[in-house]
Amino acid sequence: MKLIRNVFAGLALSIACLSGSHAAQLPGGGAGYYGTAEYSDGGGATVGPYSTWVECANALEAALDNAANNYANYPDWSVVSVSGCGYYHHYFADVTEAEASLQLIQLDIVAHSPWESVRKAHDLLGRVRATRARYAADEYEAAMIAIHRASAFE
Repeated sequence: MKLIRNVFAGLALSIACLSGSHAAQLPGGGAGYYGTAEYSDGGGATVGPYSTWVECANALEAALDNAANNYANYPDWSVVSVSGCGYYHHYFADVTEAEASLQLIQLDIVAHSPWESVRKAHDLLGRVRATRARYAADEYEAAMIAIHRASAFE
């Protein structure tokens, strides 16, 4: 009886491990759009992964607003840089440093007050949004992501 129970327990664990390999990835660990903000106190925010640039950009701007509402009353706190959202795939080893630096550009912010730093961060991200629209970046990235995904199955 003990042998049968151990065999069934082993089978159940094996099935559980196999079915877990087909589960969806947990948030925060896969391919998608990521964005970051750095604060003067050494903290910061990272958002992602998101399936679209717009979702990521909206989350990054919301993170900036949340930080401002919590910390902007401290005179030494400010946003010192933002990196607009960029797409990263699962295989980070496939991306060279030069490619990575083109995907996520750090924009430094110099401001005289916490609220001015948040306003400047929003302004810079707004300019990135307008530039992406002007050059149809969403369509280009969607095509490139489709090519990357298709290449994984060839």
